[in-house]
Amino acid sequence: MEKIRIGELGEVVSGGTPSTKIEEYYGGSISWITPKDLSGYEKRYIYKGERNITEKGLRKG
Repeated sequence: MEKIRIGELGEVVSGGTPSTKIEEYYGGSISWITPKDLSGYEKRYIYKGERNITEKGLRKG
């Protein structure tokens, strides 16, 4: 299998993480993948992380 850098697949952008101090941003149905979730992860796809966020959290992130 050929290894390539992720930037060769498309544009890499980053955003902000919703404040963990605001409870209403968390516990929703949107998977929130963090570097911690990827640490040691060896599968090809990831669909769920340790936490989920709400729509409100997504807009504030």
